[in-house]
Amino acid sequence: MAPAFIQGTDETSALMRGHDWSASPLGCPTTWPQSLRSVVGLMLDSKFPMFVAWGPELGFLYNESYAELLGAKHPAALGRRFHDVWAEIWPDISPLIDRALAGEATYYEDLPLTVRRKGHDEQAWFTFSYSPVRDEAGRVAGMFCAVNETTEKVLAERRLAAESEGLRRLFHQAPGFMCVLRGREHVFELANAAYLKLVGHRDLVGTTVRDAMPELEGQGFFELLDNAFATGEAFVGRRRPIALQRSPGGLVEERFVDFVHQPIRDADGRVTGIFVEGSDVTEHVRHEEALLAGNARIAALLGTMSEGFVVLDREFRINEINAEGLRIDGRAEREIVGRTHWEAWPEANGTPVEAAYRRAMAERVPVSLEHNYRSERHNIWLDLRIHPVPGGGVAAFFRDVTARREAEARRDLLAREVDHRSKNALAVVQAALRLTKADDVPGYVAAVEGRVGALARAQTLLAYDRWGGADLRELLHAELEPFLGGGGAGAPDQGAGPRVELAGPPVAVPAGAAQPLAMAVHELATNAVKHGALSAHGGRVSVSWRLDRAVAAAEQVLRLRWREAGGPPVSKPPERRGFGSRVIESTLSHQLGGEVRKAWNPGGLVCDVDVPLARAAAVGERTAAVD
Repeated sequence: MAPAFIQGTDETSALMRGHDWSASPLGCPTTWPQSLRSVVGLMLDSKFPMFVAWGPELGFLYNESYAELLGAKHPAALGRRFHDVWAEIWPDISPLIDRALAGEATYYEDLPLTVRRKGHDEQAWFTFSYSPVRDEAGRVAGMFCAVNETTEKVLAERRLAAESEGLRRLFHQAPGFMCVLRGREHVFELANAAYLKLVGHRDLVGTTVRDAMPELEGQGFFELLDNAFATGEAFVGRRRPIALQRSPGGLVEERFVDFVHQPIRDADGRVTGIFVEGSDVTEHVRHEEALLAGNARIAALLGTMSEGFVVLDREFRINEINAEGLRIDGRAEREIVGRTHWEAWPEANGTPVEAAYRRAMAERVPVSLEHNYRSERHNIWLDLRIHPVPGGGVAAFFRDVTARREAEARRDLLAREVDHRSKNALAVVQAALRLTKADDVPGYVAAVEGRVGALARAQTLLAYDRWGGADLRELLHAELEPFLGGGGAGAPDQGAGPRVELAGPPVAVPAGAAQPLAMAVHELATNAVKHGALSAHGGRVSVSWRLDRAVAAAEQVLRLRWREAGGPPVSKPPERRGFGSRVIESTLSHQLGGEVRKAWNPGGLVCDVDVPLARAAAVGERTAAVD
């Protein structure tokens, strides 16, 4: 009868009971020490992939869930030496195993490994922890691992990052102007090249519309934005005149624009901003006005127009079409002039185009519409404006708006992406609200305001650099400013002079690491003010950093040290692990793949943070919005 600790009902437990252990470095299960039996029993009863490697030769044991990760290596891997089972990745994992056997538990998230479990090499990613296992004498006799393959997640995140980058390029390269405004004050968050060309190249991001473009006062645009934000209803403007001062001290210039104000909503349906999209139609409007001023000028202007123009008599026969109209249509003049509209473009029969022409002809009123012309020759969208002319006929202006219609589809996609980033930002704030603990309401409010403020300051630095990253010294300065010069706003009255020293080379923190790092520094500073060096007269904090190369990879690692001195005596770590500790460990260790080490020396807390910058940059690519 098999030992009680391998009484599982799955296939792997059955294989273990019937296995010939004579060739295994582990020997017969009846001779295994109680410490190994306990770990194996726990492992076999778990549905999470696990394995244990035991003894000097690291005999390999695993459960049913882990067998699925082994692929073709199962069941031959049972009882073999760890090195023989995973020989192809041994150079990568042996340093990690050595640390576990030395008594140090480790954790790795999305570690890339090239494994051979289906007869060929394949790239895979794993999240796992290595923990030392001790025998009855307290010595490390083996190691235990809980592992989860994250290959599909990593590949999905990479695809999402590529799609996000594509959306960013679409936004900035779009032919129509676009911008994103946030809050009731309509603060610029994003603006593409076409928008900057329209309004003149000026600093917009982080500035309200009213401050950035004061010349719009009295033109109704501010009121339109206010109404769209208040009601949540989109507004569409056509050929709206706008007076802009496109250069400092320059003349005010009149332009004409088509535009849409599309409200942006958060996860709860509340309006949080306005997405603005449109096009500068000044040239088209001015041509149209000139043409409608009189038939005498038509002939001279036809050849210079940048949009199509066609004249029909009262029988809908085509008398004239300009060069741009021929270019859009794709045929020679002789194939169009002299024929009726219905003969020249039979695909328009029975459509809203026919109804528009007949209404303009019968009622002598202008009619406008957009229509998708589909035929064997083309599939395009035309913007049509049909006007009655003296003599009983009509004239039509038309232009190809296919690119704009496609851009509108891309705009909708971009609006959804902006909504997604809004929800992500709200999720971070909600987490801070949910996890913040305090003994009273003022304390709770102060804690939440501090944490949200840290996020906002990091967000401002990122927005200033268009989400390319943030300077480390500026990030630290933003969080520690009250203590850098003595007597500043919010600084304790502890005497003149700086209480915090910053020392280190210029470092560009990737966008994905800026907010987590700002939150971590905020929590360290908050703790120092409450309990550490900054709570006592004469207490000091020094923050230093440097860049090193990682031992196992050719990437730079930011090594930052927070050292406190002159505060209350420190004898041991705090008994309670608060939200701040969870922020530091979760964001820096788990999210960014960094390492956090704290030491409570008699002179004060010393916290060392190591962040691999390449890893942090990858996080930024996965989480960035239209940055």
